[in-house]
This record gives sequence, C-alpha cells and structure tokens, in this order.
Amino acid sequence: MLYELICSVNQRLVMGENVDEEEKRQIIDAILSEPDYTHMVSKEKYVTARLSQAMYPEIFTMQERPGKLRLFTGELPKTMILLYNSYELESARLLALWARGQDKVETILDLIEHRLNKTCFGFFCPKGEGPGASIAVLRFWAAYKPGDVDRQRKIMAGFRHHRDGHGSWTKGLTVPYFYLLSAFPECVYEVVKEELQYCSDRLWDLLHKAWLDQPYNLLRKHVVKNALSRVPGYEFVAETDFYIGSDGRWHARATEKGKMR
Repeated sequence: MLYELICSVNQRLVMGENVDEEEKRQIIDAILSEPDYTHMVSKEKYVTARLSQAMYPEIFTMQERPGKLRLFTGELPKTMILLYNSYELESARLLALWARGQDKVETILDLIEHRLNKTCFGFFCPKGEGPGASIAVLRFWAAYKPGDVDRQRKIMAGFRHHRDGHGSWTKGLTVPYFYLLSAFPECVYEVVKEELQYCSDRLWDLLHKAWLDQPYNLLRKHVVKNALSRVPGYEFVAETDFYIGSDGRWHARATEKGKMR
C-alpha cells in the first residue's frame, strides 16, 4: 500500500537513514503509478470541475481504508480531512524533493497548489483537524516552494496564537504534536525560530525522559532531537543517539562532541 511506503520513507528520513538514488527512483515510480492522469489533460477544466470539492484530494486518493491508519509520527487522525490530505501531500512532498522537472510531476504539483489555494487549511485552519492538515501543507510547501516564506509564516502565525504556555499549541486547537515538530526542521529557520524557542524547554525534557520501547517512541525521540537541534545553544543535540536501558525504556545518550546539560 502506497500510504505505508510513504510513512516508512518519512520515518527513515527523520531518523537520518540514507535513501540512495536507485531507491529514490523506485519510490518515485511507485508514487507516480497511483494517479489517474486521464483527468489532467486540461488543467483549466480540471481546476474548475474537479477541484470544486477542494477540501479533499483528487489526485492521490485512498480507494480503501484498511483499519485505522496513523500519521507517520504515530498520531491517529479522527477525520478524513487530515488522513487524506496527509496522504496526498506527503506523497507530493517526495515528488517535490526528488523528481522536479518531470512533466507529470510538475502537473501534479501545480494542480495540488491550485487546490490548496482554495482551502482554509492551505493557509491555516483552527477548526477540528484543520491544524493537522495545515501541518501537512507546511511540510509539502517547504519542499515544493522553499522560498515562499510568506506561506510558511501564515501557517506558523496560526499556531503562535494558540500557545498553551507549556511548550505546546493546545489552546483551542487539536494538534498532532510530533507531526508539527517534524515540520520545523523543514522550514526556513527565521519562520519557526520563535516557536522553537518557545517549546525548547519542553523538548529538552522530552529528549531526556525515559520512554517505553513501544511503536513510534524511538521515531518521536528523533523528531524531538531534530527540532531541538535547530535552536541556538542546542546544536549539539544533533549528535545524540538513543539506547534501550535495563528498564526497557529508550534513553538519550550524549556523544563526546556534545555533553548533555
């Protein structure tokens, strides 16, 4: 299933694993085998007729939903808005990273941009799981148009207004926390620096808290590490690795290059 492949690739990238050029080609081929290009012949016709229901993807669509699917960071979507948009945008994000210049790829990316421009979460939506969909847009946009700082700022400004004072953004929002953290290293630093500084104390605590050896916990440790290491004064955190202690929990271990505070 393509969704599982996309999640697996994202997890590997977050954990710093290498994806060689041949594997990238195979992943791109798998993604490009999914869309039905017959309805993309006329972009104008597609945009007017097909994108009237802009909240849901039209290019990468799930024909079946076997069981409860999670975001690649482990959060469980409660609505199709978040699940389906994450599916399309994470797929398109890899196309933007690894396959720019191909006619099919450029058509897909352009059509997705047209759709997102007609949505609330394409800029920021505080309702329901709109924040999660906005994160998917943020991750996609940072790869698709990394120089479009205005779009990144608009989305991040939405989260800034919902700080809870404890290193999170739960004031009136439903936020997939680790999914949001995964977006920070992808963005222009000047856009996310205030939010990174705001949550840095909490990230430091999460980095060192012993977590049970359960699904997603090691991945989430890496998500926290990647985000925190962008904060000035915490760059050494990038050298941290993790190990299972005698208590059966994941612990952070400093390298000689960086000593834990």
